[in-house]
Amino acid sequence: ADARALPYEDGAFDGTRIDRVLQHVPGPEDAVDEIARVTRGGGRVVAIDPDQETLVADVSDPALLRKVKDFRRDRNLCNGTIGRQLPRLFRRAGLADVECEAATLVLTDPRDAFGFMTWPRLMHAEGLLADDEVARWEADIDASVAGGEFLYAVTFFITSGSKP
Repeated sequence: ADARALPYEDGAFDGTRIDRVLQHVPGPEDAVDEIARVTRGGGRVVAIDPDQETLVADVSDPALLRKVKDFRRDRNLCNGTIGRQLPRLFRRAGLADVECEAATLVLTDPRDAFGFMTWPRLMHAEGLLADDEVARWEADIDASVAGGEFLYAVTFFITSGSKP
């Protein structure tokens, strides 16, 4: 179902959780309002999403990494910084006892990194990267993998609140 218009009655659930979804949803505040609406009074609401501004990777070309990160955060996702916004959205949805904690995911295999290897090709298709930049990126990642040195990390924010 569309997270912004859930097909459930008010208070249908004892608790709700939305995990890694809000970064992809236009109008995330409407989705938070909806998960609060379908949660019964006294129930708990939880949202988990990353903040792409926290993404780090050990690559040899920091300027190219910045371009790729900016693309991922600002163009490839609807809400690349949603993680940091969750406490505010929860409070605006009328949730109480809002708490937020952070957990950083660290990966050493680029195949596990949410399409990390493909982002430059998407940028190239949009005219945002040149052929040589894509080739440099791929060679750099391949070399770091071959040397056992690949590192990627992003912080997820886990926000919870109670429905009054």
